[in-house]
Amino acid sequence: MVLAIIDFCNQKIRNIHRQKYFEVVLSLGRTLEQQKAQLDSVEKELYDLRTNYELIDYPSQASEITRGFLRTVDGSNSTNINMKDVLRMKSNFEQHAGRMAILTQRRNDILRNYAEFELKYDQAYYDAQKEFTYTNVVTPPFVADKKSYPVRWLVMLYAMVASLFFSVVVISIIENRKINEELKNIARA
Repeated sequence: MVLAIIDFCNQKIRNIHRQKYFEVVLSLGRTLEQQKAQLDSVEKELYDLRTNYELIDYPSQASEITRGFLRTVDGSNSTNINMKDVLRMKSNFEQHAGRMAILTQRRNDILRNYAEFELKYDQAYYDAQKEFTYTNVVTPPFVADKKSYPVRWLVMLYAMVASLFFSVVVISIIENRKINEELKNIARA
């Protein structure tokens, strides 16, 4: 019976902890969904910049467009520069590179936040699934050979002393009233 009480105590505490951890899991899950939605919208805008304006990598494209525009290409390719494409790419870059840099930084920030929330989510999910015990049994319980406490004669002694004390108090109050009434009667006479 004692072991069953210990098991019930462990189950109750475990259920309370699980409820709280699952609340955290649900909250972090919603946050992860929001982060994913933000990441998808940023990726969609970046995809639009990549496909429609040929902007792929801000730093490397900036240096290559500058080299093509200034005709500072090394080797035999310096005379074969397609200025029409360079000017088109330069125009796209001037118009949309700032947005691309902002979106790229935003994507990196969202990815960093997403990774942090994902670690917290995984930890909360782990905590919700673990099977801890919250009580320690130092010595296993065992049934006693004989009843050790309370001893029957001691209980009877306490009951007898309490009833004797109570009866003495009640008798004293009754006798005190009788004496007071006799004194009042004597005083009237």
